[in-house]
Amino acid sequence: MYSSAVILIAAIYGGLNVFSFALFGIDKWKAVHDRWRIPESKLLLAAVFGVFGALLGMLVFRHKIRKLKFAIGVPAILVLEFAALAAACVVYASDYYRAEDVEAYLRSGDVVAVSETDAGWYFDGAAGGRPGQTSRGRV
Repeated sequence: MYSSAVILIAAIYGGLNVFSFALFGIDKWKAVHDRWRIPESKLLLAAVFGVFGALLGMLVFRHKIRKLKFAIGVPAILVLEFAALAAACVVYASDYYRAEDVEAYLRSGDVVAVSETDAGWYFDGAAGGRPGQTSRGRV
């Protein structure tokens, strides 16, 4: 169902989130027990690679929630990661469906004309349709 690369990436990302969560917990423990602390730059770096774990660690351990760079920075990292993921999905999906549509319609033999617009690919004379009929989307 899923390729081994996708599973590996998901496992690594999950591990980074667990590590980030643990790092916030360890730093909170060190703060309470007056021990040598983890530098804020390391915590922010952990938040970049494991934003869900960092945010959960901030909330569960109530740690770094008053610091402005964490209170604003970690949710901002979360928003940026969602935006990057959404952009990657859109690019992947548009390339995948564009190539699939073009190949399917060209193989059908019923295509009179193919044109790309801002809204997507348009085909005149869709497979199984009437000549001159315009259709768009996945076959």
